[in-house]
Amino acid sequence: MTQNPLQQRSERIILVLNYSTTRNMEGYWIYIVLFLLFSGKTFSQTETTFVTTPKVVEAKLGEQVSFFLTYTTQDNSSEFTVTSLNGMYEVIKIVDTNITTNSSWTMDANVQVSAIDGSTRKVNIMIYIVNFQIHDGDYRVKVEGSDGMGEDTLLIRTIASPDKLQLAASAPDVQERMTIQFTCKGNTGRPRPIVHLLRRDVYNGTSNRTFHPIMSTTTPDILPQFENGTFDLTHAFSYTVQWHDNFAEFRCDISYDVGLGTELSSAQSDSVTINVTSTRSLQIQAQPTIVELGKDGVNIICSVTSSLLTQVFVIQLQRNTSTGFENTASVTGQGTSYQDTSLRDRTTLTGAVSPVSSAFLQLFFPSSNLTCPGDFTEYKCTLSAFDTGLVNQETGPLQKTFRVQPAQIAAPSVRIQGESYTSRRQFQVGTTIQLTCTGQIGSDPSATIRWCAKTADASSFTGLPEAPVHSQASKAGCQYTRSSTITYNLTSSDTGTQFLCESGYSSLCGSGTAMQYVNISIGEETETTPETTEMNRPTTPQGDSSTSTEDSSSQTGKDDIAIIIGSVVGGVVVLVVIILLVYFLVLRRKSGSGFGSSAESSNDKATGNVPGYNGPSNSEGSVYSMPVKNNNAPEKQPRRTKPKHYQEDQQNTPSGGHENEALDDEHTEKRERGNDNPQNKLSYTNTMMNDDHNGEVTAM
Repeated sequence: MTQNPLQQRSERIILVLNYSTTRNMEGYWIYIVLFLLFSGKTFSQTETTFVTTPKVVEAKLGEQVSFFLTYTTQDNSSEFTVTSLNGMYEVIKIVDTNITTNSSWTMDANVQVSAIDGSTRKVNIMIYIVNFQIHDGDYRVKVEGSDGMGEDTLLIRTIASPDKLQLAASAPDVQERMTIQFTCKGNTGRPRPIVHLLRRDVYNGTSNRTFHPIMSTTTPDILPQFENGTFDLTHAFSYTVQWHDNFAEFRCDISYDVGLGTELSSAQSDSVTINVTSTRSLQIQAQPTIVELGKDGVNIICSVTSSLLTQVFVIQLQRNTSTGFENTASVTGQGTSYQDTSLRDRTTLTGAVSPVSSAFLQLFFPSSNLTCPGDFTEYKCTLSAFDTGLVNQETGPLQKTFRVQPAQIAAPSVRIQGESYTSRRQFQVGTTIQLTCTGQIGSDPSATIRWCAKTADASSFTGLPEAPVHSQASKAGCQYTRSSTITYNLTSSDTGTQFLCESGYSSLCGSGTAMQYVNISIGEETETTPETTEMNRPTTPQGDSSTSTEDSSSQTGKDDIAIIIGSVVGGVVVLVVIILLVYFLVLRRKSGSGFGSSAESSNDKATGNVPGYNGPSNSEGSVYSMPVKNNNAPEKQPRRTKPKHYQEDQQNTPSGGHENEALDDEHTEKRERGNDNPQNKLSYTNTMMNDDHNGEVTAM
């Protein structure tokens, strides 16, 4: 017997079908096609092509560092490349397991590739001696194959600890309102530093207070790099001296513009002091200069500095209000008095006008009685005295400032890019998510919220590239608030990645005064229970890392099993579709019951044989419903195809064999009840095959 090409392709899989009915096959075809379309995502999961990198690798200069990259693709001849974005040259190229590297990397690095499974390979990279000229930079990691392309970014940051810094003042003895230079010097290590000039008051005779930055620069004066890649700093800050700088302490230190996961040794200078003199008779000062809100009280002092005065009549303290400067408190020969009586119950007022050389007026705010921002305004002093004549003097305004650290930040919200908020914390590989944190940033409106991340196999958090600041800082009381959003592409390494958002931070991740965490993993999630750890200042921010790693690994294994099962089920469904397609096209075409017979007849009846009408009787097409299987019902015998003479009889009925299918089925069962025994069934099956002139049905 001559086989057609479709039969020839199906020689390896031969099935004998005892197919019970061919009626309304078009509906079942649509079900099968829709099932394949909607379940295609499950079947194609193993076809995904992607690359996984550790995002940021911190490598100490002159030491050894190792890390690995992974890529997954179904094409064994795929091309895997690592390209430097700085010079746009190829560093590593792998085709299957054949490795080629750039000449400079060949001398310094060892690259190995191993297969994790049939579609995933692990590239181990070990750099024996880290060199900033060769290894520092941004890299694009990419895999290309016949089934797609995947790429990611890898940042290698070479780091080195700084040395001790030195600070010197150009004039230790200086007149008030003069400008001097504070010069900070030293080796700042690597990466490029941010340099700060700090100050602290000598308060109540002690200097055990915190240094506060008063000047900073992100572009310090740095000499050419040393041969080892570290930076040599010589930077001068120009500073205008005020009276309250007398005996204050100054220091310089550095920080970095990335959240390093590796702790570097501190770099700061010893403190220096300056002596400030004045030719004026009256001075105003505030102690401390910068108030730590909630911790410090405030002293505002008007004092006489001239020895030429013979008598002091009055010292007056004024403060700036919405209507201008107003008298607040004063001291005369009769003692102290309040002009602003609202301050009487929450401040302490002391003062004296004699002896003249030490005349003063002091207003003290306890920390618990300070109001913000009302008490943080401008203050000034006035003096009425006599030397050789009447003396009236006034100081310039002194702005009282404060510092407050962030204390509260909301738990991060998570959403898939382009979608709204979701409570899911588990996603598929390749999903792009956006995380948003909103909270306090302190008293500095330019401060930001920083993001750090730690994968399941990492020992510490690493700062993520800084997100663009799109949100405006808004003030609520003495605190500014803002939000920060990052976009993150999930890869196979994110089996249990913990994200950290923080404000009030220093150089290291996890140093913030307000912090929140959220755990993200990959895989199919069946429940939408957030795994966000809500806390402001946790004592053990990494305490759950081992648990989350184990759970993530277990989940990953389950996901792999689900993918394999889905693939097998998909293959079986595709095989069944092909078998049915062969039967439908070959056998029914030979029996004359294809698309052009009864289907056309029923359509003609439904449309009333309207000339020129080619569409279905229902403008929306046929409506189908999938039969529901009842596991508790008794098993029914499979419905058998009715003989041709019965189909012809049914076409002559008023309903055309479509409206009364239930009755037709009942009569058919009665007519064919004698065929229920196995011998009759076999005879009936053979009759079907002989009618179709084919002893067996082949399918691919």
